[in-house]
Amino acid sequence: MIQRIQTLFLLAAAAAVLLMFGFALVEYRSGEMGFTLGLVGLSFADGGRAEDVSLQMPLAALAVALAAMWVLLIFLFRNRQRQVRLIRYTYLVGAALVVAEWITHRSVVAYLKQGGAVDAMLQPAFFLPLAGLVLAYLAERAIKKDDDLVRSADRLR
Repeated sequence: MIQRIQTLFLLAAAAAVLLMFGFALVEYRSGEMGFTLGLVGLSFADGGRAEDVSLQMPLAALAVALAAMWVLLIFLFRNRQRQVRLIRYTYLVGAALVVAEWITHRSVVAYLKQGGAVDAMLQPAFFLPLAGLVLAYLAERAIKKDDDLVRSADRLR
């Protein structure tokens, strides 16, 4: 199970999404105030939480669900067709996470613009779900290649 390349791709995809918890997604500058947006909410640059702003989208729940799905898919190695089908469902969850990130970012910008001009800088963690989706796609291709190899070996017997 571990020796298969698709297992490594799925583990890397899950790790990429879970890394989002440790880093800021977006940093904002509004006048003299600095803010950072993470998966759990908006906080001031000094580390205090902005209590009057709550996330409307469950970013943390989507990220955990996506990572858990990719880890659980590793254990479906005996049924490759089901594994491929379920990986395709994770694309929807990953796309939902990316869209939720973008909507949350735009709503925070709109909220902060009430106090003046806002500079927003997307951080690398903002793009980690896309990296996870690419790794999941590579895992899907490796699973299909595995399946083709097994089918050709069965034909030879």
